[in-house]
Amino acid sequence: MKLLDASVLVGYAQGERAAADYLGRNDDTIFGAPTVVLSEMYTGLFRTTDLTREEAKAKYGWVRAVPFTDEAAVETAEIRATLSARGEKINATDTYIAGTARAFDVPLVTADGDFEKVDGLDVENYRDH
Repeated sequence: MKLLDASVLVGYAQGERAAADYLGRNDDTIFGAPTVVLSEMYTGLFRTTDLTREEAKAKYGWVRAVPFTDEAAVETAEIRATLSARGEKINATDTYIAGTARAFDVPLVTADGDFEKVDGLDVENYRDH
């Protein structure tokens, strides 16, 4: 499984060629998204489209919801502490996403370079593939 960040899902929804190409090249891959990413994505869809709740969920039925677990909470806390000790920072939501990917030991697919700051996180930039 690979986890998708909001950048991929939003890019896909907006018809971004790089997102569609990446997903097409990896069509045999199981994709998941942290629940916080799904929340971001649904918020964007509800703000910019007339999709109903059911239509929005059906549109992304191929994405597995990956929960924020106790292990993800520990990973997130370690990420925040490490970044803070180095004087670095990333968006708080991104720490939850990175913590979830590390907890499940899966790659995170994104276009957000901030994730490169996170030690032990396998990051795939879908625009580079």
